[in-house]
Amino acid sequence: MKNSRFQLSYLMGALAVLCVTSACTADLKIPDGIALACENGSECPAGAECKETDDGTAMVCVTDGDSFCGDGIVAGDEACDDGSRNTDGYSGSAQVCNTFCSGLAPYCGDGSRTNDEVCDVGSENSDTYNESLTTRLLCNLTCDGYRAHCGDGVVESDGVEECDDGNTDGGDYCGKDCLSYCGDGVVDGANFETCDDGNGILTDACPDGENGTCRIATCGDGFVFNGGGEDCEPSLEQATCSSIASVYQAGNVSCLDACRFDFSTCFNDPDNMVEGMVYVPPGIFWMGCNEEEESSCAGDEYPYHEVYLDGFYIDTTEVSAGAYKACVDSGNCVYEGSTTGELRTYNNNRDTRPINYVNHTEAKSYCEAQGKRLPTEAEWEKAARGTDGRRFPWGNEEATCELTAMYGCPGDTRPVGSLSVGASPYGAMDMAGNLFEWTADWYSFSYYAATPTEGWVGPEGPLDGSTRALRGGSFYGSSSNGVRASYRFYGNPNARDLGTGFRCAQ
Repeated sequence: MKNSRFQLSYLMGALAVLCVTSACTADLKIPDGIALACENGSECPAGAECKETDDGTAMVCVTDGDSFCGDGIVAGDEACDDGSRNTDGYSGSAQVCNTFCSGLAPYCGDGSRTNDEVCDVGSENSDTYNESLTTRLLCNLTCDGYRAHCGDGVVESDGVEECDDGNTDGGDYCGKDCLSYCGDGVVDGANFETCDDGNGILTDACPDGENGTCRIATCGDGFVFNGGGEDCEPSLEQATCSSIASVYQAGNVSCLDACRFDFSTCFNDPDNMVEGMVYVPPGIFWMGCNEEEESSCAGDEYPYHEVYLDGFYIDTTEVSAGAYKACVDSGNCVYEGSTTGELRTYNNNRDTRPINYVNHTEAKSYCEAQGKRLPTEAEWEKAARGTDGRRFPWGNEEATCELTAMYGCPGDTRPVGSLSVGASPYGAMDMAGNLFEWTADWYSFSYYAATPTEGWVGPEGPLDGSTRALRGGSFYGSSSNGVRASYRFYGNPNARDLGTGFRCAQ
């Protein structure tokens, strides 16, 4: 067995011959390449030891100087050798060699789930608390369970969690961060509490004048609950527009039955008041994406250029499904969109949501029936961002679900005008997200690349094309980047899509 390696089938054949003919005595000389069976060493020649074979199935005499897997010495092509500790069984130690000396025996932390391990993610195994939903299933250090996380049903003893019942519901259950629940004495708006006195009882209403039992906010309960997406409650009196949204200078808001404010009588310019519309004064604004300030500009958004527009009006909100149906009922509009789509807003008990599934012609016809028109791309963009070159209607703060209805936010569309915090500088609502909006212009990728003959004064887009320009992004597929004020998109003018609506200008 010189230099440590042999095949068991060859070994056993040789042993059978040797042991029968010579009784395997210690005086027998061991020829090179031949292994002699033994039990306790007395059968081995001088200078040889009785050792276990690589696979543990036999004991053989080994002449001094030979090496083998399990002798405790790393030799030849062995990656490791722990002697009698070599094992293929699961080991809690990373230092135990396998029985073939080709590598470490399976252990917790090797990155491979083995034997009785519940999990094993290698170097990321940890007992440290981790509340991240994307990594909460990382293994603990003993591989007998997952590392501590919010939602594992165990309240952590280190004080990180105040509660943990295995779910992430609000109300009288643990909050999604395992830190808040009905009865903890803390009013938690994220989980729809309007009060919490620490007694843990869930009721339908809070006692007047008291921070009483934990109540889930509902539309119509008379409590304004902005944390739950409400603007107002039907039981409240009218308020001034400016007290709700500072972009308005005149008018009063009233509360609608969908727990939202009616901004149709709010005006950003007392000298130019048209009900349901905001006024965009004449002047120059910057159109397109500023490459020097932004890293997310698309090829059709530059060059960044100045545009002059005369004053105009634009709808405060996207056209609602209820308003569109009223036009259909009057005989001035038609609706040929989906009648079965779950997210359709037309005639689907969603009258306060923006109308969708209407094509460009139907949108244009609606505006004309109201004595209005579709806005140009330039008008739409100025109404959305004003004159300071901001990225979004509300400013340069990155888009969130509190400011807009975009991809990844709860639900789908929001009632028109329900996110007053996301209003543009002129008071136009939902110009980021909710639905893409048809404009009057044909779409061209290179529209900004060549100055029109008459200059950038009241531009009306290309003279022709195959697609129409869409602006604003939608809840259906638009990320924060896709709801920027300068972001451009396009659609077949005959297409009807659940993510497309419109507003009118005048």
